[in-house]
Amino acid sequence: MIDPQTQQRLREKYNPDGSQLRQHQMRMVEMLEYFDKLCREHNIRYWLSSGNCIGVARHGGFIPWDDDIDVEMLREDYLKLEKVFTESDRYVLQTRKNDPAYFAPYAKMRDKQSFIVEDGQDSRYRYRGIYIDIFQMEYAQRSLCRAFAHAVNFLLVPLNKADNIVCRTLFAILKPTIYAGIAVSRTLFGGLKNNKLRHTYGSGWINNIRNTDDIFPLQRAKFEHIEVSVPNDLDSYLRKIYGDYMQLPPEDKIQRPHIKKLEFK
Repeated sequence: MIDPQTQQRLREKYNPDGSQLRQHQMRMVEMLEYFDKLCREHNIRYWLSSGNCIGVARHGGFIPWDDDIDVEMLREDYLKLEKVFTESDRYVLQTRKNDPAYFAPYAKMRDKQSFIVEDGQDSRYRYRGIYIDIFQMEYAQRSLCRAFAHAVNFLLVPLNKADNIVCRTLFAILKPTIYAGIAVSRTLFGGLKNNKLRHTYGSGWINNIRNTDDIFPLQRAKFEHIEVSVPNDLDSYLRKIYGDYMQLPPEDKIQRPHIKKLEFK
């Protein structure tokens, strides 16, 4: 973990208490705490992923300029989550099944008591609150991952952005067609298991591979003021993705938050 003086300097610069970013981060921590409790109650395995794991190892919480939380889980656990997650007045699990305009193969846990506008194509989504991304990981065939990622990114994405009846009709036809193809592919190739996990078919992260030996058995670690599940060999997990993840990036290369608007209800 970086030294306290550096951490304090970064906090003061990027996410001081009371700033919009810090309020956003703290709302996501509340959501993560709820999500973690639900998963543990139902024996659903998940792990904090990617940049959030850098946050655990380097900062003890969020990377100061980070504005998202990502978790990963095996597809079998993802299917369990879909069954047990009950919409409340506070939270909803947004999927392509309950939001006609949403097409991603992963879910978003949304906070219904907030509203965000991003640099993206969320304007047609049914649910638009602060969210946690929940990624399905499975033993997926690489060439098919690429094919379905292209289908989603080059067909569904532009059609969803367009605001005319023809594109919306095509979107409504192609979305179930692509996912029917994914279901067939999973049936044909789902038995080809090894120790390599990929993001599920239709995701854009074709080359992101996770080694099960790095992940399981999961361990618990501190993230901000709560405890969450993380890969067992956190160092190996992060080095395979980022290399020297403990090295801070040049401050002129830091990617700033992409949220255009944030409101709390």
